[in-house]
Amino acid sequence: MKSSSNNTRSSINILGIPIILTSIYYEFLFPFLVLIILCICSLEYVKLINRLNADLSLSLLLPFNLLIFLNAYFIFFNELEMLISFLILSFIYEILFHKTSSTQNVAFYLMGAILIGYCLSASLIQIRYIDNGFYYTLALFISVWVCDTFAFFFGCKLGKSKILPAISPNKTWVGCISGLFGSAIIFSLFYFLNNKFQLDINLDMMHIVVLSLITGIFGQIGDFAESAMKRQAHIKDTGSILMGHGGFLDRFDSITFAAPLYYIYITNFIK
Repeated sequence: MKSSSNNTRSSINILGIPIILTSIYYEFLFPFLVLIILCICSLEYVKLINRLNADLSLSLLLPFNLLIFLNAYFIFFNELEMLISFLILSFIYEILFHKTSSTQNVAFYLMGAILIGYCLSASLIQIRYIDNGFYYTLALFISVWVCDTFAFFFGCKLGKSKILPAISPNKTWVGCISGLFGSAIIFSLFYFLNNKFQLDINLDMMHIVVLSLITGIFGQIGDFAESAMKRQAHIKDTGSILMGHGGFLDRFDSITFAAPLYYIYITNFIK
């Protein structure tokens, strides 16, 4: 049974990683990848939150997240104005279509728009389409993957002291530090290749340190944040679409927290 689960996880990796890397490489494909991630994550988010005595409708959250996605690509609205509009629309929806309107639902709608619409989807689109966006996007994904891999492997092999057992009982200090080290390795390699092949990316060692901290620390915080929501909802995975890997929210929780900070840093301090 365990062997079957491992084979399933391996199959998902064999198929999923090349699809993601191909989508990152071909500029025209990347929005379609993000669109798929957005739709499935929105569905999983609604199911997850509705287990917390909420009553969210996918028919309200998904169109707004799609609008955020389109706005990141075409830029026709101010982001703050969109959030304010969605806040008001959420209240209107609760008042008109629920016998017992809930401000909790409004808060969850807003959180879903920020986490999935902005932090995950819009941030990825924005990173991919800045100067040298291919390299930055590739480094983001690979550093998060390596961070997760190092944290899992070294945490299982060497970790004893738990970091937040009430939220994620399997996470250890050794695993978290190893994950950060894995991110640093990837960005150090990124720095070396940039200099070796003269990719003309304005990077110095300070940038490498900060980008490593963003993906290595805040990526793991994203994992903890999603674990906290799942624990409160009493579920192990947000979905089963990826079989041994759980749901899309499980796979992209680290990028959800890392991507917006990554984009903010690049656009303010590197470009």
